[in-house]
Amino acid sequence: MYDHIYVIGDIHGMYYRLQGILDKLEYGEKDLLIFLGDYVDRGEYCLKCLDVVYDMVKSGKAVALKGNHERMMEWYFAKHDIAGAKTGIDEETEGWLYCGGSNTYDDLKRYYEKNGSIEKYLDFVKELPPVMSLNNKVFFSHSGFNVKKKMKGEELSEDDYLWNRDGFLGDYDEEAVWYVGHTPVQYILQEGEEVKPMSLENNIVMMDTGSYLSNGCISAMDILTNKLYRSNVAHYKMKKSNF
Repeated sequence: MYDHIYVIGDIHGMYYRLQGILDKLEYGEKDLLIFLGDYVDRGEYCLKCLDVVYDMVKSGKAVALKGNHERMMEWYFAKHDIAGAKTGIDEETEGWLYCGGSNTYDDLKRYYEKNGSIEKYLDFVKELPPVMSLNNKVFFSHSGFNVKKKMKGEELSEDDYLWNRDGFLGDYDEEAVWYVGHTPVQYILQEGEEVKPMSLENNIVMMDTGSYLSNGCISAMDILTNKLYRSNVAHYKMKKSNF
């Protein structure tokens, strides 16, 4: 059905690294491209990255899943207005600003002052699905899912696909392959190991290669051939949060 099925890990506002990885893909009309979430926060060009993803999704060139950083952005603007001051009123919403969301907020504020509304972006983020599957044999989500909740027979919520880390990476034990982001491979690499996507023994493929880290990159994989693509590590420019 597809010539290539590409999956791309976390982006986090690293526009030049995003462009670097997209330029390397042999992408055509018979290909599928899946983004695993976390397009915004931390990096310098949060809105430019979200624009790239937005345009590709709206033109039918890609599928974009929701990440926990898009979820935090949702929470913030459910209680705050971009026209007001940049403040947090509780731990839930204030946490977004301290987790790199301040950079995204600044981008949105500038866009609002020029265009009068940010609803285009808020609506897009709200509509992002948390999970996708291909024939129920291959799954994609930002962080896997809540294994313990599923084992109890409980229905999984959107957030169950956005936040799990140790409980999924260590506890997942099924035949279906899951492609996830969320946890930079740098967290578990041994000293001296090359930064690249990791295939775990329990059918998990970790695609987050630390896009916003000085030694990181954005990675893509063609899941039909397991061919890897990585942006140039030198494509690094970071802005510290002003919040």
